[in-house]
Amino acid sequence: MERDAVPEPEAKRLKLDEGTMQQSGAPTVPASEVIAIHLVDASRDKTACSAESEPFHPEFTHQVFGNDETITGYEGLTVDIFLDAKTFYSRVDVRYESSSPGADDVVLKLSAALEDGLLLSEQEFKNKLDDYPHDWLSIEDLGTVVGRSDWKAGELLVTFANLAQAGPKLRELHNRLELFLTFFIDGFACIDPDDPNWEIFTASYKTESSLRVIGFAVIYNLPLLEKRRKRVGHFFILPNYQGCGAGTKMLQCVYEIAAGHEAQDVTLEDPSDNMRSLRDKWDTKRLFQCDWLRKHASKVISEFVQNQQQKVEKPSGSNGKPPTQKTTKQGSHALALDAEYRRKIQADLRISQTQVILLWEGLLMIESKGDSKMMEAVWEFVFCRLANHWGLNSVSKKLIIESRNKDGPNDCFMMVKCRNIPPVHEALKKGVLLTPPEETGHEEKAEQVEKEVEKRMQELARIAIPYWEKNGG
Repeated sequence: MERDAVPEPEAKRLKLDEGTMQQSGAPTVPASEVIAIHLVDASRDKTACSAESEPFHPEFTHQVFGNDETITGYEGLTVDIFLDAKTFYSRVDVRYESSSPGADDVVLKLSAALEDGLLLSEQEFKNKLDDYPHDWLSIEDLGTVVGRSDWKAGELLVTFANLAQAGPKLRELHNRLELFLTFFIDGFACIDPDDPNWEIFTASYKTESSLRVIGFAVIYNLPLLEKRRKRVGHFFILPNYQGCGAGTKMLQCVYEIAAGHEAQDVTLEDPSDNMRSLRDKWDTKRLFQCDWLRKHASKVISEFVQNQQQKVEKPSGSNGKPPTQKTTKQGSHALALDAEYRRKIQADLRISQTQVILLWEGLLMIESKGDSKMMEAVWEFVFCRLANHWGLNSVSKKLIIESRNKDGPNDCFMMVKCRNIPPVHEALKKGVLLTPPEETGHEEKAEQVEKEVEKRMQELARIAIPYWEKNGG
């Protein structure tokens, strides 16, 4: 079935029935709770790996079952999806105690999402897998090996290929596994596999007797004037294999290929919290290996704490006036990273300016070594950045100004939201003030900033604690 031919109209009509049933009190259950995905080795009629055989559940189901992510019309419903670890063909087994008239057609909706990769009967499933012998796939089919590491009784391998030029087996596997991402990526959309700008990294687990693809990442080459920029689109490791190091190894290979291609940087497209955490931990590890930068971070934070202590001991300046308050702008903060250092990190590590700033916060946290005064300094530094982001450092006002443009209509007006707005008489030089300036949501912003700072400090602590423990901090 072609992707453009997915029977969406039928699914939408079913959605109307769902609303009617929900109003009439028909049983409704969260789809993610009743759907269980089992990774199996169907050729051997047993789970693919006994240590990782627990079923896993979808994180998102709204693209299949609607925004409420529920299934309506069943009592005692269970939906088991068996995903073959070798071919990524799947079959579904729907069971229930009773159903209401007009209940959701679960199989139809899953078929629309997973297309030809979903087989509807156990016999059809077995017949399809008979076309794929045990040695059907080799590592050469997946591209060029660019990374490897030992794991359990086998080896984790990362391969690289241009997706448009990849072999038929890799494209086939990617096509079927990609469709499963609708359950794990919010707002998931398929990519165009024939676009020559897409590259694919494939993670696989190889033992003496088998080779299994366990995840992949697709990277898009964004053309720039002089250098290309690589953007990570989909990045996915099967839940049964998460935590084995495959994701980290694959991300490492992405950076290495980017360096070989002389890309300006590697960015993430709308990353999940888990993906952002993985990237931050890996980038922090690379940053931590820069001894010159660690020394600089340690020096900067130590000097800042000393200066703050001196202000406490000597609260007045030489003229008898209180010392100038510390800046609320992170860029001019005493802990801010110099532009020269920032540019060097961007060039050496292939990361964006925004990521450099976040990593610098992490490095400062690591170099604080858990000292309360130094951590307090990091807190203030993070607060400055987030306060700027939320517009807390300047007065925000709304104006409606009538246009006095001689070349345009006389009755038009515009609403503007600006910071540090000039006095009203200055505004009147360009137009007529129709509504008085009003400050907007200062207390709400301050409360939100406090929450965001605490959240960020928890993230930084999770990054820093392993380094503290390793170095006896």
